[in-house]
Amino acid sequence: MSSENDEIKVEFRKVASPANLSRESDVQVAQSPPEQKAMPVGDSERSEAETIRWLKSLDTHFVFFFGKYKSGKSVILASLLRSLRHGGGKGEFHPNIEKPFDRGAVLVSDLEGYMDDNRFPPRTKQGNVICVNGEFTPNDQRFADLDITFLEMSGEDLTEVAIQHDSVGSLPSHIDVYLKADGLPIVFILVSPWMEAAQDDKVIAQFLDYVKAASPKGHSANSRMFLLITQWDTYKGQATALEFAKANMKKTYNAIRSFRNIVNEYSVGRVVAVDKQPYIDPFNDEYPSRLWNQIYMTFTGRDLMKKSFFQWLFGK
Repeated sequence: MSSENDEIKVEFRKVASPANLSRESDVQVAQSPPEQKAMPVGDSERSEAETIRWLKSLDTHFVFFFGKYKSGKSVILASLLRSLRHGGGKGEFHPNIEKPFDRGAVLVSDLEGYMDDNRFPPRTKQGNVICVNGEFTPNDQRFADLDITFLEMSGEDLTEVAIQHDSVGSLPSHIDVYLKADGLPIVFILVSPWMEAAQDDKVIAQFLDYVKAASPKGHSANSRMFLLITQWDTYKGQATALEFAKANMKKTYNAIRSFRNIVNEYSVGRVVAVDKQPYIDPFNDEYPSRLWNQIYMTFTGRDLMKKSFFQWLFGK
């Protein structure tokens, strides 16, 4: 039995999950779809220092999805984009079609196709960071437009990484560069299925330690950590997401314990099998709408869901 002073080493491995069509992440494996192409950002010939300067020069706000292999990050991103397209985010998202973000716009179109067919999107290809940039335009003109960049790393990249307790490990350079660019306005969305929370706890907590060590000056004042406990539609307990995280993800909970950070449950909807293929029917629009509002509030300080006096007065 090891003591608290012993070195703790976490290896990120691929772990087979039992077949269960009610689980968003496992459904992707059941489908065996083609992988998403990675979307490189900027010139691959840039040095790390040049890339960091370039990232800081962008007038955008970053949303970085973190989770291990099969955690469901692509599903959450797809459901969020679907919600924005259907007005659930109280506005519209317009993908940037200019280089170097043009391939991200193609990805948005692909994800919309999967969502329109009530299907799960394919997993992210190993070896780079998915990047989708665009502008969110609120329906209500009282609210400001927001330039936003979604970033998603392949969970498989983490299978080759070990971060050791009390020391700084290493992450692939295409991921590391975002973490080293201190001062970026960034929201980290930490994804963990509820049934794997205990195993994910150490991984996520050590990632948070790594983020802190990689960017000693820290990110901007309006940065934030969101912990999403996913596949919540299959959870049969009575605890809230916050209570669940406090009991089952103690290291992560203590690391993000702050009035600014958020712990929420998440589900894309009910998953059914049609001709042995998994489909989402119906979608749950509440969770992506709430998530987008919290992201928007983080960067702007404005609540898209808050009604004006006249809206409240006339019941609109």
